[in-house]
Amino acid sequence: MARQEKGGFRPPPLGKILWKCPSCNTFNAADAVVCKKCGADKVVDEAIEGATFKPISDAERLNQDKKAVEKVLGEE
Repeated sequence: MARQEKGGFRPPPLGKILWKCPSCNTFNAADAVVCKKCGADKVVDEAIEGATFKPISDAERLNQDKKAVEKVLGEE
């Protein structure tokens, strides 16, 4: 049986699965050559081309949790 390990999944870069139409801002599949909404030609935005989800460490997660609890309790 396969075992899932923490942080094992890394999604592909956003630019490899989507591109944003410069004319109407609609997100389209990477293999589409024209926009599904307005028909404009494909232009890949460099801002999202290499974007991917960055997992955080346990220490960063605990720090975020601590800040959230302090905010709720008014201890900022």
